[in-house]
Amino acid sequence: MKLYIYILVALLSLASAMEAKQKEKDRSVLPQKAILFLDTHFPDIQIKKIKYERDDQEYEVELRSGHEIEFDGNGNWTEIEGEYSPLPKSVIDLIPNKIAVYISRNYPRRPIVQIKRKKYGYRVDLSNSAELMFSHNGDFLGKD
Repeated sequence: MKLYIYILVALLSLASAMEAKQKEKDRSVLPQKAILFLDTHFPDIQIKKIKYERDDQEYEVELRSGHEIEFDGNGNWTEIEGEYSPLPKSVIDLIPNKIAVYISRNYPRRPIVQIKRKKYGYRVDLSNSAELMFSHNGDFLGKD
C-alpha cells in the first residue's frame, strides 16, 4: 500500500513539474507590452524562465544572457537587472537623460547593471555596487 502511495506522489510531482516546464518559457503568458519590450531591447536573446507572482501580479523573466526583467500585471517594466553585465543602451535610454549624464560625469567607466522603478523615481545600480537614487525627472537624490 505504501508503495502505491509513493508511486502516486511521484507521478503527480512529475506531471506538475512537466506542466511548469512547459509554461516557464512560453512568451504568450506575458502581457503584450512585455513581449514588445523584450523584442525591442533583447531581440536575439532567448527566454530561460518566466515566473508569475500571483500575490504581486508581477512577471519575472530570466533571459539566457543572465538579464532579469520584472513586469507589472500590465506589462510595464519595474526592474531590469544585468547581474554584473551592463544593460543595453536602448534600456538606459528609457530613463531620463539627466541620470546617464550624472553617472558618466561622477562614475566614469562604471556601467549601469540595474534599473529599478521606485515611488520616488529610479534606483540605479552600477558595476562597482554603487546604488544611486534619482527623482522621476532625473535629479540625483542620494545613495542607497
